[in-house]
Amino acid sequence: MKLLKYIFGAFIAAPLFFVGTGSLLTGCGPETIVDPIDTPPTPVVKDTAGFGFTVSFKDYQVLIDKSQTICYYDKVSDITTINGIGYSTKDKLGATITSKAEILIEFPGKSIANFDQNSANFKLEIATGENATRIESKNDGTGAVDLKVTKYGEVGQKVEGTFTATLKSGINQRSFTKGHFSIERNADQ
Repeated sequence: MKLLKYIFGAFIAAPLFFVGTGSLLTGCGPETIVDPIDTPPTPVVKDTAGFGFTVSFKDYQVLIDKSQTICYYDKVSDITTINGIGYSTKDKLGATITSKAEILIEFPGKSIANFDQNSANFKLEIATGENATRIESKNDGTGAVDLKVTKYGEVGQKVEGTFTATLKSGINQRSFTKGHFSIERNADQ
């Protein structure tokens, strides 16, 4: 019983001793408490697809490679060129396939507009896959194309739109649905 009293007393006195001196805990003397600096939380940047489409029941949602993607207005030819290059990664942004993808869109002017397979100075080309599995598809005027430029921002802002298209791929045609693009506009050339 006497031993129990000593143990009980040690448990009560020990915290007071350690808190009072601080030197046995850290070896540095009394602790100085400094209020932490309030740092704002790091904003979460959600990935967004630079472009995407569905073809052959595969949903591509492509994160663009900004070092290879361009979007500019050519003052001499009066043509806007969008050349997006990137990767679709399965289960990211709703994609159902992992693959490299590229898109080339050219159209006259620099404003909101609609284009179809017969529009003058209009081009839509899409490539999927790499090396031996690369499939290139182009508007040759025989398949239906509906491309809408829904936003045409200033330099540094986005050029956005939607499309559906039946494009020529070798001797076959491929249907692209749920197409969309959102690419930052570079300086005019």
